[in-house]
Amino acid sequence: MYAIQITKKDLLLLFRDRRTLSVLVALPLAFISILGFSTGQLFNQGQKARTYKVAVVDAAGSELSEKVIIKLRAMKALDIANFPDLAAARKELAEDKADVLLSIGKDYDERVGELELWDLFHLDEGRLKDGLASLDHLVVQDLFLTRTAELADVVLPGCAGWAESEGTVTSSERRVQRVRKALDPPGEARDDIEIVHELARRLGHDLGSARAEDIWNELRTLSPMHAGMSYARLEELGGIQWPCWDEEHPGDQFLHGRLWEPEVESPAPFMAVRHSPPVDALDGDFPLRLTTGRRLESFNTGVQTGGFSSPLHVGGEALRVSPEDGARYGLVDGGRARVTSRRGAIEAPVAFDGTLRPGLAFMNLHFPDLVDTNVLTIDATDPVAGTAEFKATAIRVDPV
Repeated sequence: MYAIQITKKDLLLLFRDRRTLSVLVALPLAFISILGFSTGQLFNQGQKARTYKVAVVDAAGSELSEKVIIKLRAMKALDIANFPDLAAARKELAEDKADVLLSIGKDYDERVGELELWDLFHLDEGRLKDGLASLDHLVVQDLFLTRTAELADVVLPGCAGWAESEGTVTSSERRVQRVRKALDPPGEARDDIEIVHELARRLGHDLGSARAEDIWNELRTLSPMHAGMSYARLEELGGIQWPCWDEEHPGDQFLHGRLWEPEVESPAPFMAVRHSPPVDALDGDFPLRLTTGRRLESFNTGVQTGGFSSPLHVGGEALRVSPEDGARYGLVDGGRARVTSRRGAIEAPVAFDGTLRPGLAFMNLHFPDLVDTNVLTIDATDPVAGTAEFKATAIRVDPV
């Protein structure tokens, strides 16, 4: 039996087996949507071939719990049944009459103590690997044989969008620009569009034209904010910022430019929020706050940027701490340390950094083959923005 803690205390999920856990790995995201985030009704978008039976125990009887259950009933892939207590729902799960048990209440910690066998999973690297490994069939499309691709039953080699395919790219300033093919993909690698169309053909569906421009024009008919962005205009203007409503519209330089008009018809909402501390609390066992981030020359997990040598990469995998914390915990600048969180432990080189305040440590995630930082991080999210709490992990450090 497997348990997932969706919020800090109030929601408990029990899965009958690891297979069901892997199939329902999107369920926590569905609850995020229920609680007010824009992630979409995930169960209505996938896994339509089967209905999952959910045994629900509503011990809270609150407005929030009623909202959760109403949303669940609206999901086509879920068959909801209410039970008066946890024992009855667990019996349903044990007899294979339900796939998932959802218990909503305020006494989560007490109930966990009553379970005969349970594992508390966090959406960290270990849980993700378990979920992927238990799938019946995993297909990965990528440029390289990444660690995720190594878990796959089938790997579809894709092409580099910046050199080997036609299409568009959108920058972080909302500017859409043309991308032009410069060379053919190597070996058996194929363009992303070709892969999708060929998969559809073998499954008995014709997706129509596989020309990048035709697909883009179809997108323009479905997305009003891209309607005015023909290939001809993108090439003529060197890119256009969305929204661009028609072929006479220049694109909006500022997304919220309307707020600077003399008369604002639709003011921006302003929401005051009450401060909530990080879920991963500091204590005597985990006294240091670890924040993770990126380096200027590297991108994400380094699948591409880690493929070339650079003097800027040197020391990038280090645990960076203030000199004061280094002395406090017996660390040596240039030495090594064991870094432990509530989810796992890794070893990393140590670098003293005078720009860090005492109590705060820093690591990046670009060099997982050297130091797998994400073993430490937590999957908690901000209750309003939905942003992952990668920036706030409680750790302890020990010299090696």
